[in-house]
Amino acid sequence: MAYDTACVVGGAGAVGSLFCELLLKEYSHVVALDLNCDGSSQLDGIDYVKGDISDANSYVFLQQAELILLALPEDPAIESIPSLNKLLKTGQCLIDTTSVKSNIVARMLELHPKFEVLSINPMFGPSLGFLNQSVACVEINKGPISERLMSLMRNEGATVVVMNAEQHDKCTAVTQVVTHAVILSFGLALGKINYNPDLAKPIWTPPFKTLLALLSRILCADSEVYRDIQSSNPFAQEARKSLSIGLKELSDNILSGKPEEFTELFEGLKIHTDSNCDELIEFCHKIFK
Repeated sequence: MAYDTACVVGGAGAVGSLFCELLLKEYSHVVALDLNCDGSSQLDGIDYVKGDISDANSYVFLQQAELILLALPEDPAIESIPSLNKLLKTGQCLIDTTSVKSNIVARMLELHPKFEVLSINPMFGPSLGFLNQSVACVEINKGPISERLMSLMRNEGATVVVMNAEQHDKCTAVTQVVTHAVILSFGLALGKINYNPDLAKPIWTPPFKTLLALLSRILCADSEVYRDIQSSNPFAQEARKSLSIGLKELSDNILSGKPEEFTELFEGLKIHTDSNCDELIEFCHKIFK
């Protein structure tokens, strides 16, 4: 069964395009509402409308849509909530794709919406698609429309994980905040030690090349996305502090000159990987190959 209309705010961007393409499999009419509808990356079958969520002229598209998905950074998404709460009604569903959930979920709960609300976070870059990827979901006001979207993502091969906002932000403080901080700090370190890529490239090791590839992938993306993750997650500062403490602990351990202490540190780290060790080693082997 094809449902009628879905509207993706920010639909011309990378995340918006991912969901426009997905929703086209469920809805007969998908509107991409975006200020940057330049035509260079438009998808067939999508109705592109130049507009902004704060513009009253765009309200007609929002009012007519059963599903409204905000493919926006956190600040404009949160700023739009009061007006959307007045505009939307029972039988509609509002979905956001922000990287941090505590703030936006708290704002939505304050307003007691009559419509369905689902807050999701695709845990992958849009270019990868849904197959074999994970999507975190916080159900604020669940119903049949949000359930259909989750089923649609599962049908595309995604693992859909339901959790609350605090669980989400604590998990992403590790999987995103620390991970991105490690990669960006790695890039900063290259500058501090006057890394010469022309000289070093012939002897790149597989781990080094992998880190450099991760850095390149991040730097080719939207910096605002990565800043949002670092600045908005309520557990981010604690996560970065833990990373800093860990680096100091490693340095102090080496400077102590006691091999047995390094062996103890080394063995202690295995607790984080033991239950998934074989799977992770195989994954690493595939990357290096």
